Parts: sequence; structure tokens; C-alpha cells
Amino acid sequence: MQRAAGLTECSALEIDLQYSYPGMLFFYPEQLDAERLRRALSRVLSDFSPYAGKLVARALSLQIEHGAAPALFETVQQDSSLAQLMAELRSQRRCRKLEPQIALLRLLLAREPMLLVRLTQLRDGSVLGIGWNHAVGDMHSTMLLMRAWADAYAGRDYQKPILVTERDAYMRSVLPNSLSVRSTARRTRMLPALTQRLKLLQPSVRVDTEFSSGELLALQRALGSSGLRGKTVSRNDALCAHVYSVLRRLSLISHQTSMCLVVNYRKRIGLPDQIVGNMTSLLSQPVRKQHSASRTARSLRRRLDEYADKHVNYHPTSRVFHACSRPTQRVRLVSRQFRAGSGDIFITNWDNFGAYELAFDETLPELFCPIVLGSAQLPQWFMIVYELPRAQGLAVTLGLPKAVAKRWHSAQGQALLHNPPFEPARSSERQHELALV
Repeated sequence: MQRAAGLTECSALEIDLQYSYPGMLFFYPEQLDAERLRRALSRVLSDFSPYAGKLVARALSLQIEHGAAPALFETVQQDSSLAQLMAELRSQRRCRKLEPQIALLRLLLAREPMLLVRLTQLRDGSVLGIGWNHAVGDMHSTMLLMRAWADAYAGRDYQKPILVTERDAYMRSVLPNSLSVRSTARRTRMLPALTQRLKLLQPSVRVDTEFSSGELLALQRALGSSGLRGKTVSRNDALCAHVYSVLRRLSLISHQTSMCLVVNYRKRIGLPDQIVGNMTSLLSQPVRKQHSASRTARSLRRRLDEYADKHVNYHPTSRVFHACSRPTQRVRLVSRQFRAGSGDIFITNWDNFGAYELAFDETLPELFCPIVLGSAQLPQWFMIVYELPRAQGLAVTLGLPKAVAKRWHSAQGQALLHNPPFEPARSSERQHELALV
């Protein structure tokens, strides 16, 4: 049964997302018109109403009341040049003065706006900072909003979103329900569950590196297509497998771990592109000591190609959540795939969303960068992949334990990252690994 159009019932899997505020920065080489931006956003939000909504949270349910609270739009002036701020961001990977700000207390009380916008006017351009409550939707959803906003700014018609008011019922009706697929969640004892959550709060050091288009092409060729029946690993497959292989080596990990990739399954399942919500799930690729980066990349590509038939896990995961009918049971749920502190890695890809095509009038962004609002650092072993300007390549940002970050920045670590992929360590290579400690 569908609820009123002004109320979205989030799925059980989205409840924890209410405490997450992803965001992004767009650097434009011309000053955008603040008042036109405000009017265009107001027009678009009449259709993307969950982004102007209010959370109604209870112990085991979460609703979004559409249009119940305005989005935050603020304009600030800064006596800086665009080039200065882009150089600062690319060197430090963070520029908090450009980001919309959220407060922890307001976040915990569900009083932060669902959408926050900060327009920073510079001497020779503008920076548009965006943040949103993850319970409203994923990156795909927010880029639908951004493209509609750009069209409205130019006075054009825009594509209307599809708002699903009963997300769990919708997912159950359209997603495959294979009995051979396991839940992504499991229930454990209270102490191990709390320990897993506390590990996500451990201090991390943010590290970054950029890979040129030439490096990515070399990686893609080196990791190859053998064993894939003519299919070639993507540059994302190759990059993620390569970086994780280096990290396992720098961390001296020999036990089996998992490379966990966030998958946007709209196209893979055949869902409409315009649906707003969190149409994502984790895909886990086991990695063992004897696995080369090439084998990991090829296995990941095979799993992605088989996703619709073998890896859609919404139904079994939903059953686990619904079987936990009390808050004390729900808090004991942990991920089967990503185990914090074990050496598993959690990867989200922010490329291929058309960020550099987001034009306000004819002005395209010079630089795009993902951010996480209100967070001093990424959790340990979390990684974001995103595009460099002018199709120059891809960048990765990670949160790492201090000791691993030190090895990452060492000459040996950088050589491993930017040299051709390596095979599993032999005895001579093991001596080289120990020298990194």
C-alpha cells in the first residue's frame, strides 16, 4: 500500500544512512548568479521534494516528510582566486571553508537540512559546495538533482525524478530473489558488534594519489583480459585491484581479506535511471596471498558482469533486518562483507557521473572533488575514486592506519603504486616488504 506522495518510508537498510552527509565541490571559472541559483533550486526542489524534507525517525523506522524543511542555501565572499583554491585543494585534499557546515548535535537530533548548499564567490569564479543526507539518496540521485538544477538555471525544462514512497515494498517487487545469495548482514553478540562499530571511529591518516590516463591505460593492459572470454577489465577494476594489492603488501597482510565495492545496480537490474533513493549495495571480492592484482581485477569484473544473476542481495539482507524486531537486536547486526579493522577495504567510485559536464549556462567546472561533511577524516580502509579534470586520469583518497600511511608515503610505497603491477610476493620480495616496516 502506497503512502501519501509527501512521505517516503525508507527501507530498513537505509536507517543508518541518516547520520552520513556526503558532499562535493565544483570549481567554476566564472561567477555564478546567486539569485538565479536560488530561484532555480527552489523550482527543482518542488519535484525533488525529499531533498527539502524532514526526517521522522523512530527506533526501527525512518521516514522523510517531503517539503517539510527548506534546503540551506548560503552565499559567502572570499578574496581568493580560483587557481589559489584549486591548488590548495589538490595539495591538501581538504578546504573546509568551502564546505557546507553541519553540527553533530543537530545531526543526532535529525535537525540538519536534507540538502545544504554553500556558494563561495571568488575574484574570478565560484565554488559550489553541496552536501546531502544519505538517507535521501545516493550519488546517482543527487546528480539527477544537480543536472535538473543546471537545466533550470538556464531556463530549460528538466527531467523529473521518480519518487518511490514505499522503498522496501518497491525493492521487494522489482529485485531478483535468489535463494542462493547470502545476506550482507548477520547478527552477532553485543560486544563484537559494538567493537566493530568502534573500529570505524579509530583515528586514520588521509592519503591521496593521482593516476594519469597513461598510467591507467598501462594498468588496464597489464592486468589484461585473459580468462574473461574477450571481456576487458575496466580502468576502475584495474585501479582498485592494483591499489589494494599494494596496500596488502604495505600492511604485510597474508590472511584472506575482502575488497568491497559499492555497486549502483540501477542499470545492472534494469531499474529506471530517474529513481531517487539508495540503489546501491556492496559487492565483495575475496583476496588471498597468492592472488595477483590481475587475478583480483579479472575476478571483480566477472562478479560485476554476473551481478544481476548471482549477487543481488536485497531480499536476504532485508529478511535479516526484519527478523530483528527490537533495537537491541538491530544493534547486533554487522556486515558479512566489510569487517572493520581486519584489512578489508571499502571502495566507492565517484567517477562516470558526469561531474565535469555539469554546466551552469555554458560554464563547466574546472575541478570536482568529493567530500564528507562533518568528518575530520575517512574511516580506516575507506577509499574514494574520482575523476581528475580534463580527463587527465583518476585520483584516490583513503583513510589508513598511521603506520600504513607512513609506508604509503615512502619511496618504496610510491614506487609500488606507480610501477607496473606485481605478482604475489616470493621470498626475495618478502625481504623487501620487511624493509618497509
